[in-house]
Amino acid sequence: DVVLKLCDFGTATVLTDQRPRSLVNIGTLSYTAPEVYQRKGADLPADIWSLGVVLYVILTGTNPFRNSKDATKQETVRKIKAGMFATQRPGWLKVSPGGQDIVRKLLVLPEDQRLTCSQALQHAWVAGAKQTFGNAEARALAVTVVRVLQQMLKLQLPQRNALFACAMGATEANLPQPSAWRSLFLLLDADNDGRLSIEECTVGLRRLAGAEVTYEHLRMAVKACDLDGNGVLDWAEWLCIGLLTVTKLAEAGLVVELAQRLLSRMCTTGQSEVVLEIWKTAQQLSSDKEVRGVPLSLNDLCLVLHSCQEAMI
Repeated sequence: DVVLKLCDFGTATVLTDQRPRSLVNIGTLSYTAPEVYQRKGADLPADIWSLGVVLYVILTGTNPFRNSKDATKQETVRKIKAGMFATQRPGWLKVSPGGQDIVRKLLVLPEDQRLTCSQALQHAWVAGAKQTFGNAEARALAVTVVRVLQQMLKLQLPQRNALFACAMGATEANLPQPSAWRSLFLLLDADNDGRLSIEECTVGLRRLAGAEVTYEHLRMAVKACDLDGNGVLDWAEWLCIGLLTVTKLAEAGLVVELAQRLLSRMCTTGQSEVVLEIWKTAQQLSSDKEVRGVPLSLNDLCLVLHSCQEAMI
């Protein structure tokens, strides 16, 4: 049930029509695509190559282009440029045929012949992992999600914003059954773009949870969770829904933990209109009517988060 995340923006580059390829040779030797060493620069397929190297390492525990720690840079680069990765190691031979196949299709020399991210997600070896999420489990969680979505409609916008802000600092570990929440998200993501359109989420949940709730009502509830108004539910917004299934946030210590993370972030990013709205709501909810003024206090934020659950009971 461990969730692996691959994230490294230290050497990220924005590609544009004016700059379609990155000509800077930076990054770790063994993970760099062959076209970079051929001085052609890097386009999006270069990331696919690097992903193939990472997947090889995860599956075998060894590097595909380095036979030993003593391998020279020149020898490693030569193998990368030739696409010669190790296929006779015991670790590689133990990898399933499907696992080997996707690695081979990621580590292809011609850039235009490598899998795209969407194609990789549709590969049988990857798609098969989605099927391990049982139908009964998916239906049960979908019913819970539909219930929470309907309850979200009871919240004021500042309360939703407070949840969203805190969810930005949350992780799967804060959710009950984190692997199930992730699996359902992936199951609903029909086009594999890493986010849920309003339509995807509505149709998918109604299919899994049954037709007790009308399409229009469910769509309205899903849309209420689109807190930034961009037409999709991203992972942070999905976490908002999940956090509301933690029946006793206070006893779990989650309110204070998430509030502290948010306040810490605010110290570096400054106040915003959303934060001011949250603060105003806290003042309205507080029995102490004395205006304390911004910045938002930990007690203010905890009060709003507690009110979210109380409003949904």
